[in-house]
Amino acid sequence: MSRRVNFVDTSILCNLIPVPGRDQDRSEVLKEQKAKIETKEAFILPVTTIIETGNHIKQINNGSLRRAAANTFVEVLKMVHDESAPWRLHEFVWGTNLLDLLIKGARTGTNFVDHSVGGLGGGDLCILCEREIYMERTGIENVFVWAKDHELESHC
Repeated sequence: MSRRVNFVDTSILCNLIPVPGRDQDRSEVLKEQKAKIETKEAFILPVTTIIETGNHIKQINNGSLRRAAANTFVEVLKMVHDESAPWRLHEFVWGTNLLDLLIKGARTGTNFVDHSVGGLGGGDLCILCEREIYMERTGIENVFVWAKDHELESHC
């Protein structure tokens, strides 16, 4: 069996940065990350997580805290770019394949409209779509979303 691959959700990255107001599980997330690294699990940073985390940082009311979080976020992105972080960037083409998957709701069996009404948002669906594209491209099936969002995790 191939090693476990974890797509890092925004709820995790916001705890790791940390993003004030979205870092309530930081100590638990740090412990989980350490355990995952020790068991040689792989981490993928979805483009969706980068966009959502940047938006959450922008919404921090305190300018000093916003700047500190933004600086840490940029350092994390530099580490991902230089491949010195434990995560790798998920590079993919944003095209009609992604849009088709998004409209269909990825592998969830529920389409975008019904998810939107039922509680799973567009960002979460995009992460599931990125995961599906990764699985199709690599042939790896042992791919999960590491999240604090139980609705999102339930679809993995």
